[in-house]
Amino acid sequence: MQMNKKIKKNEIIIGKIGKTLGIRGWLKINSFFKIKENIFDFKIWKVKKNNYKSIINIEKWKKHYKKIIIKIKNINNINEAKILTNCNILIHEKQILKKNYFIINKIINYKVINIKEKYIGKIIKLINTKKNTILVIQKYKKTKKKLIPFINNKIIKKINHKKKQIKVDWED
Repeated sequence: MQMNKKIKKNEIIIGKIGKTLGIRGWLKINSFFKIKENIFDFKIWKVKKNNYKSIINIEKWKKHYKKIIIKIKNINNINEAKILTNCNILIHEKQILKKNYFIINKIINYKVINIKEKYIGKIIKLINTKKNTILVIQKYKKTKKKLIPFINNKIIKKINHKKKQIKVDWED
């Protein structure tokens, strides 16, 4: 496997390759998506370990008990697969945006407006709970903070990354 030295800024980690499984080069992976299989919506994966990275092609994948395992093209035995253990799985940030996924912490400082176009405030922080992510919104410094649950299509109506703005179904 050829490794390249250059690392780009706009790459994000979407998962991690775990231990090998069996003698034919299968590897366990840990997807960082809420719906674990969403990792396979992205066709081009880069793997990174230390300051080196490489592009990999997934030959096939399947669920193995509660884990996901992958078979990578041209990796045919346990020794070849071991090289990839503990590698981060990266994609370019643009791939996320094309699929209408987004990186939750990138919405900090986005403006929040309601469906009547009234300015509610700016996202200053995110709180993760078991059920949802909560947006902490503040209109002006030293004003009371508002908490709005991040529930797609119900409360969050539209995310505009170009304008850095989120439209919500929420009264001020």
